Parts: sequence; structure tokens; C-alpha cells
Amino acid sequence: MESYPNRVEEKKGLSTTAWIAIGAGILICVCGAGAVIALAGGAAWLGFAGQEVDLGVPPQAELITVAPPSAEAPIPVLEVTDVPTQEPLHVEIGQSHTPYNSDPPTSGEHYPVWADPGFYGEQDRIADEYLVHNLEHGYVILWYDCEQLSTSECSALTSDIQELINEYDSYKLIGMPRSGMDYPLILTSWGHMAVFDTFNADLIREYINTYQNDSPEPSAP
Repeated sequence: MESYPNRVEEKKGLSTTAWIAIGAGILICVCGAGAVIALAGGAAWLGFAGQEVDLGVPPQAELITVAPPSAEAPIPVLEVTDVPTQEPLHVEIGQSHTPYNSDPPTSGEHYPVWADPGFYGEQDRIADEYLVHNLEHGYVILWYDCEQLSTSECSALTSDIQELINEYDSYKLIGMPRSGMDYPLILTSWGHMAVFDTFNADLIREYINTYQNDSPEPSAP
């Protein structure tokens, strides 16, 4: 029997050496790509780190303190008290009579003589019985009490009263001091009264224009 030397059967396809070469090539390509990616990533990071980062967070809003709207001061309104009128009877000077139903008086029995119009100082006080007769004739009396005020406040009030009386040429107006009132300024006419904490020329004019000569004898002097 003929013997033959051992032979390795030829295989179809790539040899082992070829596969090793291919694998080495792939490895080199992969490593090269990784290096390129790493280099590109590093360059991008360096560029990113050199710039200010904007994370999209809005800046803190500036705090603005808004003062609440101040309440407007109410517009002063003339408030008048109607006082029940008493009989306008004459009594002799010094004679007793029915007590007045308001302080200062707004009506009632009175002396047959009345006072002159104008402003009266602290030393010129006149008895109520004369002044009630003035009210019967349609006067408006501005009673003031400086005992409730400082010296400067009293000076300002009396000056304002005198100026307003002069504005009307003293027509049926009297400024008269009075102690013990509940307010520093009170206006009276026949059957009416208005009180004031402070002098208000507009409201006083309104009172005068409304109630002057609103009385039993408006045509009397």
C-alpha cells in the first residue's frame, strides 16, 4: 500500500495570518478614532470653560417696594345743628328770663337793645341778652374761645375772624369771645349752630350766606 506524507487539507477562505492583519488594522482604526474624539472633546471643553456659562436661570428680580396708596383726606362738609327756637320776647335789662336751650344761645328772650356789628376782643364781652336780639335781626355770631388755644393759635384765629368780618363789611356779623365752650369756634344764627375745631373760611362763608337774615326780623338793622 502506498503511503503518502501527511497533508493539511486546504481550507477555503482567509488564512490565520490574514485575520491577524485585519484585526490589527481594525484596532488601529478604533484607537485612532478614539484619540480624535478625545482631542475634539478636549478642545470643546477648553473653549466651553473659557466662556461664561449661561444655564438659562433668570437673574434675581429687583425688589421694588411700592407704598400703599394713602387715603385721601375727606373734604370738609358744613354740619349745622338745628336748635329748637324759643320765644323772642323782650325783657328789661337785668331782668331774669327763661334759660337759653343752647350754649351759646341761638334764640329766646332778650334785651330791647342790640350790639353793634364787628369784632370784639377779650375785654369787650357783651351779655348774651343783647346778642340774642342781634340774632333776631338776622345776625351771625362767631364765638371764639382762646382759652383752648396757644397764644399763637389765638392770634391766628382772631386775625382770621376779623379778616372775614371785614370781607363782609361787618354786615350783620359779630366776633365775640366766650369762655367754656366745647369748641374753639362756634357759629350761631337764629335757631342754628355750627361748631369748628379750626377756622375754615369756605365753610364759614357757606354758613353766613345760608343763614344770615334767616330770622324773625331780617329787615331790622
